[in-house]
Amino acid sequence: MRALLLLAVLPLRAFSTLPPEANRTMKGATVHELVGPIESPLSLEVTDFLLDHPDLAAWFVRRRKIAPYVIEMETPTRSRADDGEGTSGFIELVDRQPGRRSYYTEGTHVSRIFPDIRASAVVIMTIDPVQKPGCRQHVVSSFDVYVRMRSGFVSAMVRVLKPFIKGTLVRKFTKAFSVAAKIGVLLARQPEAARKELLSYPGLSAEDKERLKTLLSSVEPEDAACLPGR
Repeated sequence: MRALLLLAVLPLRAFSTLPPEANRTMKGATVHELVGPIESPLSLEVTDFLLDHPDLAAWFVRRRKIAPYVIEMETPTRSRADDGEGTSGFIELVDRQPGRRSYYTEGTHVSRIFPDIRASAVVIMTIDPVQKPGCRQHVVSSFDVYVRMRSGFVSAMVRVLKPFIKGTLVRKFTKAFSVAAKIGVLLARQPEAARKELLSYPGLSAEDKERLKTLLSSVEPEDAACLPGR
């Protein structure tokens, strides 16, 4: 609830820390939607690590055949992403505050039904730790999503065909961030196997591998009653 309240007041603030292109996307948004909250059975520290290493998260869910994501890091804060379902582009972390991350992304969605959709988006993600009785720490994430279409024709189509296209666009731009929740469920159910697999990722530096090993060392199987949706 706190996360949703925070998202509700964020647009009233001046996002002076965001780059001009992100502010232009927010001001000229074709679609604006609040998404969440989404609960993940991960600690705040593990969640932050996975968000800092989206290439690791994508590699893991692709190996597990959960989702065909491919993410390649261009810089420590910018990655190139392809969801394997027609959407590709870049994602950049443009602001980071305690409990909040702001991302700017540009991408294209290719569909057999609609014209190619080119858009930019700002995704403001809030992350809150929660504690259930008898369960370990989880996190709850919520998203404030602004999507600006690059084509006037497609923008008009989005307005006419809402909510179908609107919902599709928002899911496309938030999908990559929900990967951590999928990994959290696997860690809760099969901690040893998931831990071993995550640590085998060849893209981790020796320092990052050691840090992840420490973060995952205390993860034990979690009771099904503690998992999201129960």
